[in-house]
Amino acid sequence: MDGWIGQPLKRREDHRLLKGAGRFVDDLRPPGCVHVVLLRSPHAHARITRIDLERARRAPGVVAVVTGAEVSHLGPMPVNRLVPDMRVPPHPIIADTHVRAAGTPVAAVVAESPYAARDAVELIHAEYEPLAALPEPEAAVADGAPALFADIEGNRSFTRTLRQGDAARAVTGAPHVVQLRVVQQRLAGVPLEPRSVLAVFDPTTEELTLWVSCQAPFRIRAEVARLLGLPEARVRVIAPDVGGGFGVKSGPYREEVLLAWLARRLARPVTWVATRSEDQITTNQSRGSVCEGELALDAEGRITALRARVVAPLGAALMNAAAGPPWNHAPPAGGLRRAGVRDHRHGSPDDDHAGRGLSRRRQARGVLLHRAADGHGGPGAQARSRGNPPA
Repeated sequence: MDGWIGQPLKRREDHRLLKGAGRFVDDLRPPGCVHVVLLRSPHAHARITRIDLERARRAPGVVAVVTGAEVSHLGPMPVNRLVPDMRVPPHPIIADTHVRAAGTPVAAVVAESPYAARDAVELIHAEYEPLAALPEPEAAVADGAPALFADIEGNRSFTRTLRQGDAARAVTGAPHVVQLRVVQQRLAGVPLEPRSVLAVFDPTTEELTLWVSCQAPFRIRAEVARLLGLPEARVRVIAPDVGGGFGVKSGPYREEVLLAWLARRLARPVTWVATRSEDQITTNQSRGSVCEGELALDAEGRITALRARVVAPLGAALMNAAAGPPWNHAPPAGGLRRAGVRDHRHGSPDDDHAGRGLSRRRQARGVLLHRAADGHGGPGAQARSRGNPPA
């Protein structure tokens, strides 16, 4: 390693990409490949009252039209249950009776070209009965809020409470109390390449190969094999050149499962490439949480108590690592009482982005300390050195 430390290293992968020789999922076109376009709900919450597919099925170039009833057996989608009593709502591949987030698929069209598939989707007539929507996390857990799911009380996926000492007593008797409310903006990772899938099934060997623009091919392989009832050794997932991820391409998503099932059913290669607007509304988003914190100090500016409440949105369907970022956000600092509530709301799913909730925790802690220091006439750095709870 002598001579490498502190020296710039020349990148080795750029030459091929700069010459246009990259191979992304949309560059792959096996013979006989058909294309999938999804009809997605324009409503955040609605009951599907009618869906007419006949004109789409008769459209030129259409190979198949699929609804939720045909893929209702594919599930459940994987969720990392960090809390034993975590309540997990349904996560259908294609919605059958209700939609609970804008962009939820209600039908899939398979055609010989993406243009034929897009034209056929526009021939589908879908009718909805709009229902009350809950796009904001605090409204979703408020008293009297409409229930998203009959068996999930208060729209809460889980509540995590951490206590040490008597924070309420310490705050009540403190000469100085600093309060904070932080509303995090929703964040959408927007990779240059949208999510894309190509699935090929060989019926003679019963082997499935997926090319996915993703960051977690082994996880996708395991879950697709489980959901389709295939031995994992017969499923291969390849991540070719990937045009950005930022944590949103961990997966698995419903589209990977759907295309694997379609490739097996049709015995033809099947591909799907999200449009930019489709990617924006259906790919994992992050943040959007609300944190309310209190920091109690004695007369000399020493921290005596910290308590906070975090309400974090998880979306209408839980992705595999959905609980990770709000789990990390819950303790804004090492203090006497910390509580976090994770709620379901109508919106895009929430999952990993860079930081996994740590930046939100550090922001709340840092702002509380700076406000405490300002109240005592000293710089924020001085307050940190006098009494900073550990991260």
